[in-house]
Amino acid sequence: MNNWSDLEKWLHTTNFEKSMSAFKDIPIVDQFFNNLKRGSQSDEDRSLPKSYRFKEGKEHLDVLVQLPVNTDVQELRLFVREDYIRLEGLPDDSIEMIKLPRLVKAKYCRAKTVNDELQIRLTKRARSRKFYEHHIQTSY
Repeated sequence: MNNWSDLEKWLHTTNFEKSMSAFKDIPIVDQFFNNLKRGSQSDEDRSLPKSYRFKEGKEHLDVLVQLPVNTDVQELRLFVREDYIRLEGLPDDSIEMIKLPRLVKAKYCRAKTVNDELQIRLTKRARSRKFYEHHIQTSY
């Protein structure tokens, strides 16, 4: 399998999608299969500017996300991990994954919408400056 179309053919001939129907309830898996059906992104889609930007302070990281038109703010769901943000409930049931430039404390977050922009404030995770000594096992 040296290109994407070979993978698509293999998935189709092995009925992989039908056997994995139990995973269809998971939004990320469902989106993967929908993208697979539609094919890879065109060059035009890849060149679109990202709909988010970062503002970095000493203790906080602000993520400003431009929401698509017709976004129902009541349906938005925000999930934060120390290195990623996941937004669900966007139009067309799409999911936005945003890689953060710094590690954050995932439990501490403040988010609000202003006009058509979602503003997320995250607390940066401090770097450990302490060295820890570890045992080195020797072989004889």
